[in-house]
Amino acid sequence: MLEVRFPVAKETPGAQTFESDGELWTLGAARRFDLVRVQVGTDQLGFAAIEFEVAAADATAFSDLTGAHIDEPMAIVVGSKVASVATIRERLPAKGQISARFTEAEAQALAATMAAAAEAD
Repeated sequence: MLEVRFPVAKETPGAQTFESDGELWTLGAARRFDLVRVQVGTDQLGFAAIEFEVAAADATAFSDLTGAHIDEPMAIVVGSKVASVATIRERLPAKGQISARFTEAEAQALAATMAAAAEAD
């Protein structure tokens, strides 16, 4: 399961605070999508990146959600921890890529974390 959340004001009903690399994020309600593929690939600059795909049944909802949040940060939450925060650059269909100038080791670790979360659900 891919769990995504978006930053909200602290006073927003249901908001929760999460920590990521020493930074606190106040995030809104979770949206969950079945994750069918996650792997390490390469971004346009040649850095390691995480490529993922949600189930066909979730594709429209995922596309609509990301389309409504272009140029905004989206947090990927695994368990009670923010695994990654990425800015949405464009509407994402069923597939997406997380790029942040990851090292190969960082990308492998994040992909493994996401894959383990998907298998646990």
